[in-house]
Parts: sequence; structure tokens; C-alpha cells
Amino acid sequence: MSLVKDLPRGPDSYGLIHADLHTANLCVDTTSGLVTPFDFDDCCYGWYVMDIAMSLFDVVVLYGEACKRGFAQEFMGAYLSGYVEERWLDPLWVKRLPLFLKLLEIGVYILVERSYELGTNDSWVQRFMPGRRERIVDDVPFVDLPFAELAEIVADAGRRN
Repeated sequence: MSLVKDLPRGPDSYGLIHADLHTANLCVDTTSGLVTPFDFDDCCYGWYVMDIAMSLFDVVVLYGEACKRGFAQEFMGAYLSGYVEERWLDPLWVKRLPLFLKLLEIGVYILVERSYELGTNDSWVQRFMPGRRERIVDDVPFVDLPFAELAEIVADAGRRN
């Protein structure tokens, strides 16, 4: 818990976040490329990187183990490249993404465990839950990515700007 509690809360890292930023809460205008988020009922103050983690978290569940890592790495490379075009991001926050992914994993596991009946037909739950408790207890990364390399994407963008 102190890993999170002790994180800096400066204006470049902490503020009002969506807190549920995933593909079901975005509208993409394919003509203009404009992305519009909606469903702000979970908004709160938190670290900006939590919205990045939520976006990754949600899409990773859609992929099986065989292609999860490859997709996640490609997704994050593109996501971070676009992100830093709009907003500065300290590369250290990219390296902290595993912590935020684990927080999300634990939170979603608890929510699903309390809210869904065993054997539910919800496909998202069916993809997420098998072996999840053991993965959390054994501290298995939600997705094993080279976060230091991804942080370099952000650092390179910062050097160019």
C-alpha cells in the first residue's frame, strides 16, 4: 500500500482522471480522428497514469495468452506515442505501469468476485477470472512488457519537443 501512497502528486502526475478509460467509453470519429471519452461517473482524483493503465488493462483481457504480449506491446507503443503528442509524461510513470495494472487487476477481481455468480456467461468475466486469484497471490504481472523500453518512447518524444 505504501508503494502507492508515497507516489508524488504533483500537477504533472496527479489530478482529475476519467478512471474508467477503455474502448467501451470512447467514441472515435473515423473521418476526423477525434476521440471523445464519455461515461464520467467514475471520475476521481488520481495519477494520470491510471487512465493509461486502464486502457491497456481493458484491451489485454480481450487477447489470449498466445498473442497478448505482442498485441499489448504494439498497442502501448502506439498509445504512448499519441499520448505524448498531446501531454507531457515523465518516463518514470511508464515504468510504474505494472503497479497500476496490478491495482486494477486486484480491484476488478474483487468486484467480479462479489458481483457475479459462478459460471456467468459474461465473456469478459470468463476471460478474466480463470486463475486470476492465483496470479494475484503469486504476483504474476498482468502483462509482461518491456516497460523500460516503452518509457524510452516517451523520453524520446520529450527530447524532440
